[in-house]
Amino acid sequence: MASLIDGKQAPPHPWRPSMNMHKPIRAGARALHIVGVDDIRIEAFIGIHAHEKERRQSLIVSAELTIDAPCGDSIADTIDYNHVVDACRALADDGIALIETFATRLCEQMLEDDRVTRVSVRVTKPGALPNGTAWAETILSR
Repeated sequence: MASLIDGKQAPPHPWRPSMNMHKPIRAGARALHIVGVDDIRIEAFIGIHAHEKERRQSLIVSAELTIDAPCGDSIADTIDYNHVVDACRALADDGIALIETFATRLCEQMLEDDRVTRVSVRVTKPGALPNGTAWAETILSR
């Protein structure tokens, strides 16, 4: 309970959630959250050319996951960002030819979590072009 200051209730601490944090949602409405991770930088075995398959190349990954709004205020109630990063690192070792395939496989892995209803992954390959940046995006939903 908040303390009293000059006979009045003090406001809650900025880092302490209010007891009324989760207000009821209008009947028939569905609350969704978007959890995003941007600028994941990894070194991956990726490419179609022989010289690409012999060495790791830089990728920059962004992911956006749509989930039902969590009921609680715990990491167990939502998506842990580190899960996305760990999945990217694991895929980096797989020797994938196309960034499109990388994006699709990451989307598929994220959809394995029943809380995820939609996922969008963008994979950027900065070194693919001499004068520009190549990227691919995959969007999967259920």
